Amino acid sequence: MAVVIPQVVTEDRASGAQVIDGSLVFDVGSTRYLEKTFASAGNRQSWTWSGWVKKQKITNDRMVLFGGYGAQNDTDWIEVGFDDDKFYYTQNSVAGQSTEVFRDTSGWQHVVINYNGSNIIFYSNGEQIYSVSKTGNLGINVDGTHRIGRSPSGNTRYLQAQLSTVYFIDGQALTPSNFGFTDPLTNTWRPK
Repeated sequence: MAVVIPQVVTEDRASGAQVIDGSLVFDVGSTRYLEKTFASAGNRQSWTWSGWVKKQKITNDRMVLFGGYGAQNDTDWIEVGFDDDKFYYTQNSVAGQSTEVFRDTSGWQHVVINYNGSNIIFYSNGEQIYSVSKTGNLGINVDGTHRIGRSPSGNTRYLQAQLSTVYFIDGQALTPSNFGFTDPLTNTWRPK
């Protein structure tokens, strides 16, 4: 499944910065989020989430990029996103976060998160920045609620960011090179 938010990538000739048009704005004041409840489960052992994110601000609360929740089992859920200025994941009572910080609210960041049945791996702009050993079914591709921009469980944890070119790939743990590349002229990460 792919949730494609249209984009046009241009370059600001004066600064060389990339400009991504055609994004959705998730603002905590308006409590916007996307939701889909699947009637049946998909591949629970291999998946990839990819998207371009431009955070609106750094908060002292968690901001959820995406997550899944199986209503039939409270332990069958997971959410991932930003905790203050770090990447985080939480599953039931287990949580973890990156040591690397992400404080830029002026530029776009490409985020890829994949699960291969053994590890959840986080990437930022083509670089692996966090990995945690996990096995089993994690709540993604469950026959239940999936959300972008808000916690899939009873918590709110709204995203305050713009998102563009969001993909969810079922059955494959893909790397950032499937979605982007390093531009040899500017040495910046670009979407394919």
